Amino acid sequence: MSRKLQLNCMKVSRYIQKISSDMMVLFSTASLIITSYHAAFQDHSLPVFILEILLTLIYFIHLILRVTVWDTGEEVDGKTNSTAERLRFHVKTKQFWLDVFGFLPINLLSFIAPLPLVPEIWSYLNVTYIVRVCHIISYFNIKSKYQKLNEKSIKSNLMQLFIIPIVVLHTAACVLYVVDCFKNNCSSDRWAYTPISEEDEPNFICKSVYLCALYWAIEIYSCSGVGDIVPESILDVALMLIMIIFSKFVVCNLVGHVAAIVAENFVSEGSYTYEMPILRKYLKLCNLSAPLISHIESYAESLLYVQNGLQTPRFCDELPRYLKSSLMNEVFGYHIFGNVVFSGSHPDFLRQLVTYLKYTKYFAGNIIAQTGELNGTMYFIDHGEVEVLSVDGSEITLTDILKKGDVFGMIQGLYKSTPHTRTFRATAATGILSLHYDDWKSLLPFFPQTYKELYDRAYLFSFLP
Repeated sequence: MSRKLQLNCMKVSRYIQKISSDMMVLFSTASLIITSYHAAFQDHSLPVFILEILLTLIYFIHLILRVTVWDTGEEVDGKTNSTAERLRFHVKTKQFWLDVFGFLPINLLSFIAPLPLVPEIWSYLNVTYIVRVCHIISYFNIKSKYQKLNEKSIKSNLMQLFIIPIVVLHTAACVLYVVDCFKNNCSSDRWAYTPISEEDEPNFICKSVYLCALYWAIEIYSCSGVGDIVPESILDVALMLIMIIFSKFVVCNLVGHVAAIVAENFVSEGSYTYEMPILRKYLKLCNLSAPLISHIESYAESLLYVQNGLQTPRFCDELPRYLKSSLMNEVFGYHIFGNVVFSGSHPDFLRQLVTYLKYTKYFAGNIIAQTGELNGTMYFIDHGEVEVLSVDGSEITLTDILKKGDVFGMIQGLYKSTPHTRTFRATAATGILSLHYDDWKSLLPFFPQTYKELYDRAYLFSFLP
């Protein structure tokens, strides 16, 4: 596989990996619901079996990708981890064995039993798949750590608001039904009794026992009292009391997440409202022009409303160099390793080069570099979109649009005395990585062969005259 194709595959893999954690939380929640529903309500219909098999297949594919492609697939000290090395790494983790246990087809053992009992035993053996809930727990544990680092976490809070009530109410519905009608054996005095003849119809309450169980669980957790469905035994009463007490903790948890979402926005806005007059007063005392002050205020306002005032966390700049290097190579390394000029250079050179990248956020209308500007800087687009403008006096012409992964200013970044021949302007919220020649030129004396190869490739690809 060529280096370019390998890097393109890595980019696609990174994108899939980025969304996979969120998707696996949803799939794990669905698996938990289907598996517990099958075991509690003994619903052996074909759609339930198909859903269980489909979710198991998705879980298996995710495990294979995570072990063979993701997590440790980057170059480390100039070497690419092989699949065997990644596998050895994962085998040592507890999460790997939980994942393996989460897709083992233990339910196939049910076929040892007599044929009429196969569906029932299958549903009970499927309960082992509930171990997939570890993905949900792990996801929210990681997000809670990010919250302590002031990471923006609205998505995580919204997912908890969505998932926690569903899981809790579904579990309560399953428990309520199993307590009264284990293995679908319900006497006529039970709330979930299903009539077997027309004479029993007056005692019939629910045509869908799951919906009725869910309805009763919602009544209990919302503390709205009981209506058509009431406890029929002392066991039901005891179970209701436990659920009512537990519901207080669940409701408090949900209220806490709602408050966190609201506070996260109001704190940023309050900080902006308080600090902007101070900044405005300072700029005026510096005798800056009104248009320049307006541009600065506009940028500060964009930071608030586009990304809630967040930029690169300050602690990243204060990390020890080896940690900062590992972090930046993991996040931004593909821009350098995949560049046609830099790729093929000594891995140690590239790894150190990445640490000199500087991340800056631009918003719609912000100029990144202007025609005629001498800044000795090349730029990599991490996300967003950039217009390439040809400026001839008062005439401005759009010549190209650059997107994520593109690079511009290579000639200026290699020969700092060369001015930019185009103007580059962001069209939306855009993350730009800049690399200034003066920052990284100190590396070149230590890699003389790389220095020669670098400019030879630049000439080959027509970046230099």
